[in-house]
Amino acid sequence: MVLEAQYPELSQSTTSSKGTTTTTSSDTSSGQELDLATVIKSTNALSSEIILENLLATLMNILVENAGATRGILILPRGDNLLVEATKETESDNVSLLQSLPIDEFARLSAKIVHYVARTRETVILNDAAEADNFNDDSYLQNYSCQSLACTPLINQGKLKGIIYLENNLTKGAFTGKRMALLQTLATQAAISLENAQLYNNITTLNTAYERFVPYQFLSFLNKQSINEYLGYMEPQIKKYSGFIDKYIGDAIMALFPNSADDAVQGALAMLQELKKYNRIRQERNLNPLRIGIGLHTGSLMLGTVGGMSRMDGTVIGDSVNLSSRVEGLTKTYGVSLLITNKTWESLNNPLEYDLRFIGKVQAKGKTKAVSLFEVFSADLPELREAKIATKGKFEQAVLFYHRCSFQEAARLFKECVEYHEDDSAARTYLERLQQDMA
Repeated sequence: MVLEAQYPELSQSTTSSKGTTTTTSSDTSSGQELDLATVIKSTNALSSEIILENLLATLMNILVENAGATRGILILPRGDNLLVEATKETESDNVSLLQSLPIDEFARLSAKIVHYVARTRETVILNDAAEADNFNDDSYLQNYSCQSLACTPLINQGKLKGIIYLENNLTKGAFTGKRMALLQTLATQAAISLENAQLYNNITTLNTAYERFVPYQFLSFLNKQSINEYLGYMEPQIKKYSGFIDKYIGDAIMALFPNSADDAVQGALAMLQELKKYNRIRQERNLNPLRIGIGLHTGSLMLGTVGGMSRMDGTVIGDSVNLSSRVEGLTKTYGVSLLITNKTWESLNNPLEYDLRFIGKVQAKGKTKAVSLFEVFSADLPELREAKIATKGKFEQAVLFYHRCSFQEAARLFKECVEYHEDDSAARTYLERLQQDMA
């Protein structure tokens, strides 16, 4: 194996599926497997949209295409009102957006069913709408040729964020168990994306007002502009390399790259390059530069919905998610920008295309074998990058001495790395740790 040939001292038993990051999803309620490719493609599209109008158009196209509907309607709550905000018909390529029409004034839907879903937070499925016992007094169902109907709430953190209303006017029983399982998965992501887009829209509107009426220093103190500008630079780089954002956690980003490890590494390096551009803008505004740390791991995970009765979230779970989070945290320990695990290293098409060095091992929680870590420093400033290339062999030998408890030899080599370039934070971190241990 290439890893063992280049780093035999690691003695890692490794097996890897080259170039893939695996995601799996299951839904026991439907009794049928979801189309994973459709789930990934659709959630990718939804999570990539932050502009409300674009999100609504994307959502409606995805729903009508994948749920077996001939028409779809999106209803959003505003105060005590339920407003029709987007409609999509299969006969048209266009989505009608932001109509803000109260449902009781919109003739082409069952307002009674929408009110029921909003009140109970339950999904309604009618396989034969005209013969539905629970809604046999609904004048809309009697007057319009609706064969099948499905209506489901969009819930995020226990709050109603919207309602999806779908009809099929051609076929009875159109909304099968498999389609409804897919719809439920997409509904969870849609609720999260809607909240993010509405928050972004509100903040953008608020920032415009702040720029007119509030001193700039106070705006910076609120940190609204900085976070949104930063995310605006990062998100396109993730999307450019076939990644998609699972969620924002404050100013942190959890992203998945389902196609290859190279996509993940190249996307991370692109984010670091974009950060340099953003920091130049911040410098012109007399603001401090931002530093970020990125941790990458390649492995299997589960994509789906988690939660209880009062709150459901669409997310990814598994050891791979936990490990990548821990690796990201270690970027602060070593003072570096990008760390990858040996699993990601092995999954790269050609690791020699990147500037990287073995930086150490970490014992993952609940695992018997240590995980090897590599620093990717291709995006470092040119002088520091050249220094790390020049001292790579010396640095890696020092790390191996450290793990063998040959502390004096390790300290000597780390000191030489620091003397070569004082900004080698990882070498300095090791050296300071060794000096304290040997004192």
